[in-house]
Amino acid sequence: HFILLVLLVIVTYSNTLDASWHFDDNPNILHNKKIQITSITWDEIKEAIYSPVGRPIASLSFALNYYLTGHDIISYHLVNISIHIICTVFVYLVCVRTLLLYNETYGIKQSLLNVTDIALLGAVLWAVHPIQTQAVTYIVQRMTSMAAMFYMIAFYCYLLFRTGRGNGRWGCLLLALLFWIAGIGSKENAILLPFALLAYEAAFFR
Repeated sequence: HFILLVLLVIVTYSNTLDASWHFDDNPNILHNKKIQITSITWDEIKEAIYSPVGRPIASLSFALNYYLTGHDIISYHLVNISIHIICTVFVYLVCVRTLLLYNETYGIKQSLLNVTDIALLGAVLWAVHPIQTQAVTYIVQRMTSMAAMFYMIAFYCYLLFRTGRGNGRWGCLLLALLFWIAGIGSKENAILLPFALLAYEAAFFR
């Protein structure tokens, strides 16, 4: 299933690798001197993190992209697509955990599709939905994709904490917190995660 999801996203977005710079790409990336780092030093990284964009994790990713490939547009698209792939995988994992939890609580009648097949269908629909196009192909909107990626990773870590046993589960909760903070550092809308978790608690853990 992971291989299928990776191939699906690659095929879906393979024709976007040469899509040009647009709109906010110019002030935030092309003309933003603070992210145009030439060495991996704390001073340059700090300069990139505190760039005018105001989203330190996303700004750092642009800075590292520039350090490795300059303004080679294909490399920026490859990173954006990779972020979308990772996010899609965690959407799948959250779907699997949710369906297993639902099955334990209420029971799911046998059907032609098992839990992982249903989760795969959900992840596929999410991965190729046209609403994702701007976040993946519009380079500066990596901020949105990164926020979504960290959001889903944090969500999954929280589910591991919530359904786990033993002391190791607290490490999952710590990871959920760290990934949530990384999401906020990519784009502020990730701050809504706790409200989603509260709704999830009410719906599935009661």
